[in-house]
Amino acid sequence: VTKNCLLTIYNFVSANNDGINESFSSKGLKNIFINYKTLIFNRWGVLLWEGNNTTEDWDGYATKGFNWDNKKCPSGTYFYIIELNDKEYPAPLTGFLYLTN
Repeated sequence: VTKNCLLTIYNFVSANNDGINESFSSKGLKNIFINYKTLIFNRWGVLLWEGNNTTEDWDGYATKGFNWDNKKCPSGTYFYIIELNDKEYPAPLTGFLYLTN
């Protein structure tokens, strides 16, 4: 029996088009936990972005939220929730990430 391993989450995004750390990513997420959902929130708890196995990783642009649709988010701290949707890991993974432009 093989069990899924927990991920390595990279919590620094440098969305400045230099080709390094351009998006919020996690090693093994798309290949191991294929039914996952990721949510990105600002410091006030407003949902800015939602993604899954069929979407690109978060690149610092808000696609949800009041007056944020498709706008680049300012540099700062953001929070994530990753729901793995795996019976072995019922609790979501939560934490923070830093975005710099």
